[in-house]
Formats: sequence, C-alpha cells, structure tokens
Amino acid sequence: MLAGTIFLCTLIVGSVIALQLGFVPSSIPFEEIEQGFYCGIKSRINYVIEDLESWETLWTDMNNISTGVPDLPYVNFTYEVVFAVFLGEFVTGGYVAEITHITTSGNRLTVHIKEQHPGEGCGVTMAFTQPYHIVKASVNSTVSVEFEYNLVYNNCP
Repeated sequence: MLAGTIFLCTLIVGSVIALQLGFVPSSIPFEEIEQGFYCGIKSRINYVIEDLESWETLWTDMNNISTGVPDLPYVNFTYEVVFAVFLGEFVTGGYVAEITHITTSGNRLTVHIKEQHPGEGCGVTMAFTQPYHIVKASVNSTVSVEFEYNLVYNNCP
C-alpha cells in the first residue's frame, strides 16, 4: 500500500514539473479559414504564414483556378499565424486534408493532420482534386513548427 502511495505521489509531482517546464503537450485552439478539394496549388506543401504579404500571395495562388479571387479572410498577424496544408494533386476525389489539432511542448509547435485516402472499392469523383485545409491560431512564437501526418484509409463496402 505504501509503495503504491509513493508511486502515485511521484507520478503527480513529475507531471506537475513536466507541465511547468513545457514537456507535456498542450492544445492550442484554432479557427478554420477554409477547407476544400479544388485549388491552384498542385504540389504537396505546408505553410506557416506570419505576414500579410505572404498570406495575400498564397490566397491568390490557391484561387488562380477561379474566375475571381474571393475576398482575403482577415488575419491579425500581430497575434495570429496561418497554418496551411496542401496534399498535392490526385487524379480522383476521395482525399481529405484535415488539421485536427495543434499542440505545443516547450518551444515546439506541432500541427496534426489527418490525411484521408479512399479505400478499395470507394466511389470517388472522377476529377483532379487538390485537397487542402487552412487554419489560424494565436501563438506566442513559431520557433519550431512541425507538421505531423496521420494517414487514414476509408473503408468502403
């Protein structure tokens, strides 16, 4: 019994120290700007955007397949950073890019992405697609940003 109590106290104290030192990942809230399947960016690429000029360029580039460029979504770059994920071009539909959460641990920020692919036998759109997801978040610093992918294949009957 005493050994169990000592272990539990050690675990609690260790967890508190790890939290204070920033070793345990904590979640950062974010707001979706846009998610879609068709855009002008055909290569697999990730962006961390910290200024208006870069944001305007990306928005124009991704909307170059449209007859008109939609209004640029507002981002307050004093407090916010844009994270954009583009999966590249596929010859069919059924592919999805989704930023599921953003975590921070120490001076590292991790953007977690669920990359969905159609499984065997899935009905898909027979058209070229370029899946993407763009979000913004309030972050103190983007010293080190890492994009972590989780590949999921959808099961279809």
